[in-house]
Amino acid sequence: MEHLSEDRLDAYCLGRLDLAACLDVEAHLMQCTECRRRFLETEELIRCLRAIYRKEGS
Repeated sequence: MEHLSEDRLDAYCLGRLDLAACLDVEAHLMQCTECRRRFLETEELIRCLRAIYRKEGS
């Protein structure tokens, strides 16, 4: 199984993929523990960055 590229995973996490692409990524994440781990790490990083941005914008 080929892993998701960083660009594709980032685009998914940021909501920049169309529905068909999102479904493909989600199906892959259900089967691939390595990509699921990377996804969770990326999601956590995005949450942290958003929290910092909100804090600095206050």
